[in-house]
Amino acid sequence: AFGHDVFAAAVAWVGLYWLRSNLDLHEPQLTDMWRTLAWVLPLQAAVFLVFGLYRGLWRFASLPDLQRIVLAAGVGAWGFGVWRCRQRERAERDLVQRTLPEVVDLFVVGIGAGLNVPLALRAIAPLCPAPFDGALHATVAETDLGTRTADALEALPTRLGETVRPLSSALIASERYGVPLYTVGLGGSGGA
Repeated sequence: AFGHDVFAAAVAWVGLYWLRSNLDLHEPQLTDMWRTLAWVLPLQAAVFLVFGLYRGLWRFASLPDLQRIVLAAGVGAWGFGVWRCRQRERAERDLVQRTLPEVVDLFVVGIGAGLNVPLALRAIAPLCPAPFDGALHATVAETDLGTRTADALEALPTRLGETVRPLSSALIASERYGVPLYTVGLGGSGGA
């Protein structure tokens, strides 16, 4: 019974991906399906055992058994959802950390070419890789609605994570107080 249920969970997971891709399952969905199946099956098996779904004979199943089945299915689905959400957040954080140096270089070039912070922001936003492109476009949109550039830049760490706080702080200090960006650590060689 246990082996059958774990097999049924695997078939259900593959079926979910198959239906989700409109019956046309190709890469990268295939890779994602197999990678997540490696986590779903042990999780579901553990949940089945923890909730005691194999304590009695099925022909004598009762409402408490049905409650355990529904609870086990719900906990399994919730557990996978939490794991998937944390995995996505971690991947987004890693992407921000990998692309931050490129964005800093773009700002260095823009500011070094004589652009002030609002103009550099407007010029650099379309050139930035994801996820910076969306966050910087949102910042430009806020300034277009009348928000001061420095105030709009304060939301950058909220959108992209604390990793970008040094960049946003340097840009804010330059915009609000006229601090040269090389003295606050945005520039490369330390000179003007």
